[in-house]
Amino acid sequence: MLLDTGAPFSFGEKLAGIPGVTSAVALDVAGFTAQKLSSAMGHHVDGVIGADTLRTQTIHINPASQTVTFSDEKIEPDQGIRILDKMNVPVVDVQFNGQTIPTIFDTGAPLGYVPKAMTEGRDPVGTFDDFYPLCGTFQTDIFEISVNIGEWTDIIPFGVLPEAIEQIHIQQGFPTIIGLGLLKSFSISLGHREGLMKLVPLE
Repeated sequence: MLLDTGAPFSFGEKLAGIPGVTSAVALDVAGFTAQKLSSAMGHHVDGVIGADTLRTQTIHINPASQTVTFSDEKIEPDQGIRILDKMNVPVVDVQFNGQTIPTIFDTGAPLGYVPKAMTEGRDPVGTFDDFYPLCGTFQTDIFEISVNIGEWTDIIPFGVLPEAIEQIHIQQGFPTIIGLGLLKSFSISLGHREGLMKLVPLE
């Protein structure tokens, strides 16, 4: 099962028993099935737990213990970073070189993404093969970029999306994506109901 905060909708055949999932969950989204996702990822997944499900409770992601838990406990205002809810998807303000940019937090993205213009003058540290449902597989250079989220600073790997997909994100007003790289340094609690994200540094 893929926990994907960047997917607006849950889909798949075996989501019964997941908190907040109804029996009416779709088998696919716009023809994109769990089988196609498995093929693109290179390993089997039964379905996607998307943001429509994840927004109903507080989600705690702890990479140290490799656990994901759901609870009714809300994040206290003085402990969280404000997030926006855009089509169920969480968007958080992230500072890149002092510029604040509304950024999608996407646990379905192994790599973060920034517009190509933001990588100019930077040397890549490697390459990464990824896929995007609207365009299929692609390869991108990897760039390590320092970011500020709330009171925290971290260096996170980012790539560049294919131009057509990059333009869609720019037109929607969310040109950047932060992915699983954030979980290398923090455990994360996500509370859609109160509009907050909590980061706790890993020891």
